Amino acid sequence: MVTIGKSILGEMRLYSSLTGRFSDRLLIKEGNPVVNLATADLRNADLSLDDLSDVDLGEAILRGADLRNADLSSVILRNADLGGAYLSYANLSYADLSNADLRAAQGVSESDLELQLVKLENTMMPDGSKHD
Repeated sequence: MVTIGKSILGEMRLYSSLTGRFSDRLLIKEGNPVVNLATADLRNADLSLDDLSDVDLGEAILRGADLRNADLSSVILRNADLGGAYLSYANLSYADLSNADLRAAQGVSESDLELQLVKLENTMMPDGSKHD
């Protein structure tokens, strides 16, 4: 298993706090994601319990990734492949899952996502249906 969230994101926060050159608050204030992992191959990655809020994971491959209890609020997951991902108790509030593939994803349903105000335009749902 790959543990990218706990290592790379943690190192970035440590670097940021040590150098004082970058401010998470400034990056978020400007509307840019703190971390850009768009198109990353994170297949089977262990991202459980990680804070990935405001991260750009558009077009990322997260097939089979463990995202249980992860904070994915306001994350960009447009066109991402989340097939077979584990999403139990993940916070996906205000996430953008437009055109994402959630087929066979576990621990989440279409109604769960709608309650969290997730953007679901043309998203393939865990049950194989397409959200309009």
